[in-house]
Amino acid sequence: MRLNLLMEIERRKDAEEAVEIFQKKWQNLRQHLSTVGLVLPNLPRPLEEEASVDPIEDLRQQIVVARTVTAAVARGCARAEAEMEIEPRILAKNFEIARLLDRLHYYEAATREMSQRNQEAIEKARQQRHRRNKRKKWFWGSIGFAVTLGSAAIAWSYLPSSKTLPRNAKNDH
Repeated sequence: MRLNLLMEIERRKDAEEAVEIFQKKWQNLRQHLSTVGLVLPNLPRPLEEEASVDPIEDLRQQIVVARTVTAAVARGCARAEAEMEIEPRILAKNFEIARLLDRLHYYEAATREMSQRNQEAIEKARQQRHRRNKRKKWFWGSIGFAVTLGSAAIAWSYLPSSKTLPRNAKNDH
């Protein structure tokens, strides 16, 4: 029995040493993983063993979270790099747009001015046409009046009353 007791003590010492080695390795692993952002829980106590969360599941969840965060950070960095690359092009395009807008405003102003000049020229041509038509009416009216007056004068000269006047004049004297 003494031998059994000694053997049992020896096995317990070996088991305790193995547990200590395991705990040291666990702490070492915990420190190394904490540098990359993963947190391993402390070793559960034998009494708390049933109540605690599974450390492997906890580690798996931390890895998933770390991957998600890493992916989000990578996307953010990629977006920032893309924006930095595109920013000079956007500035160049904005400058070009501003230049084209200035040019458009110039052309619109020139078009308005030309349209106004055209309207003035059309109005001036209309007034000249009106004056010309008025002159033509006066000219043809004058010609018609002259022809009428000339016809009347010619007709008056051929009237018989001009021959009868001298006879009446003799009778009156």
